[in-house]
Amino acid sequence: MSAFAAAASGDIKPLESVLAKDAVLYSDGGGRVAAATRPIFGRERIVRFVEGVTRKGFGPASLEFRPSSINGLGGAVLLAGGRVVQTLAFETR
Repeated sequence: MSAFAAAASGDIKPLESVLAKDAVLYSDGGGRVAAATRPIFGRERIVRFVEGVTRKGFGPASLEFRPSSINGLGGAVLLAGGRVVQTLAFETR
């Protein structure tokens, strides 16, 4: 399963299987939305973070995912009610 498919699936556990053990999640709310203020290091911590965000109602079930290129990386634009609420980019090695 690709990182995009795992993130878009609504089932967060498959995300763990596509992340490297030393993966890092960077979050930037641009001063407009809440975001993690520091990088999140490690596959397990990233999955817990995504699970927490999903429990608060900001997860895949409430969003529309559109595949996109973000800063030259594979990713997605997330929309809620037709408005862009987030972008995701996946750097892979």
